[in-house]
Amino acid sequence: MHNSRVFQWLFGWYVRLMYIIVSTLYFIFCSIAQLFVSAGNREEMWRRAVKGHNALLLKIAGIKLHLHDVPNKLEHSSLIISNHPAMTDGFMYFSLFGPDVIPVTGPARYFHFPFGRVFKKMGAIDIARTQEEEKRFPDSYSREASLVAMKEALEDRKHVLIFPEGHIEQTQQLYYVHSGAARVAISTGRPLAVFSSTGAEHVFIDKTRIRPGTMHVHFHGYLHPKKKTARPSRADVENLQKRIEQTFIRVLPHQYIPDYISYPKPKNIAAFVDIDNTLYNGIFTKDLIVFLMRQGTVPRRRGFYVLWLLLMEALQLMPHKMAMRKAHRVLCGLSEKEVVKMSEKFFDTHGKHNLNDDMENLVKNHVEKGHHVVIVTEMLQPLARLFADHIGANGVFGTSMITHKKKYTGDIDRLNYAENKASCLHRFAKNYDVNLKKSYAYGDSFSGDRHMLSCVGNPVAMKPSSALRRYARKKKWKIVQ
Repeated sequence: MHNSRVFQWLFGWYVRLMYIIVSTLYFIFCSIAQLFVSAGNREEMWRRAVKGHNALLLKIAGIKLHLHDVPNKLEHSSLIISNHPAMTDGFMYFSLFGPDVIPVTGPARYFHFPFGRVFKKMGAIDIARTQEEEKRFPDSYSREASLVAMKEALEDRKHVLIFPEGHIEQTQQLYYVHSGAARVAISTGRPLAVFSSTGAEHVFIDKTRIRPGTMHVHFHGYLHPKKKTARPSRADVENLQKRIEQTFIRVLPHQYIPDYISYPKPKNIAAFVDIDNTLYNGIFTKDLIVFLMRQGTVPRRRGFYVLWLLLMEALQLMPHKMAMRKAHRVLCGLSEKEVVKMSEKFFDTHGKHNLNDDMENLVKNHVEKGHHVVIVTEMLQPLARLFADHIGANGVFGTSMITHKKKYTGDIDRLNYAENKASCLHRFAKNYDVNLKKSYAYGDSFSGDRHMLSCVGNPVAMKPSSALRRYARKKKWKIVQ
């Protein structure tokens, strides 16, 4: 019965409903209870409540924890580190060690109610990890302030729970190990308590389906920094980073380790990324047209014409290529500079805030591993460059248009779609000595992206259409919902 898709879907919604009910009741109860607790003890009260809350939710979800060599209590004030394949990882470790653990998270306001509110009340260290996040979430810790807060927690004989890959591993494989855990361990002289979590993929089938099952938590002992120094050198931090990564590689099952980990030439690997519905949540061109119409930059007649074409194509009442060729004719008479100028304002105020967090994290992982990151999209080339500059991509392949006297004629020179995307990958691989069998591609569309995905050894269907999802299952490609 647990293997039935209908059961998994219904059980998934049951778990979500119970989560909302239980979390809301806990939040109300604790909000009242804290009035009778001294200010200095309120954070610990919330952490105790969250431990019980997490244990109850794991039970409701039918998740059993199989503990391997996990002690009842950690011996040292330490940094708890683990791989991070599922959202429940924090639930698990907090249900095991409870009020003595200070969790490190992303910005609290990223999380749905009541997560964000509870994180603040329990004394979690929520970090704005980039300059962009520091602007959006000024009440979160900066990277420098978070290091100070972690040191203070360890000096107060607390444990700090930190996932050194920094993000949930949506592909179930180990991400790049960031420097924060190593830096704090060296500057405080405190050990790293190494854990690993496995089995999440058998419980969380996708973002809507859940089935009862067992998750495994392993304890692998402590990693001690070689020396304590208030200002760790870059070499010392990188050395401990490498030890953390090598420990995970040694203890995790092989399916949790990406192929490129053992590949000696990172520059021979590339990640090819689509934009619409992959890197960007939605269709960028459609959102841009609506924005420009509201601003009065694009005449409403032209804007509604493009939206009508997109609707006809979505309803399969017009061939895709015909719709795209007609839509691009509205640019007739405009220069590339004018088009980019109109688009930059939308991208800065709206577009870059609507990126897919999961895909951004995957891109960052490839960048930090030294891989090429290449945008391959049907979007107009100069617009695609806005995304490339934002994520640090070092290659862009988009649709090109014919110009006359630096003005668009309205005719497409090359529509970067389907087979044309695949040819871009082969061209880039030839020019930059890239091994496509070791490389990655991310896309969402069956008709537009499957040719590109088929070119690489590590294709990932990112929030795929139903047709691509079926095709990906048949081909045994990775799927990220």
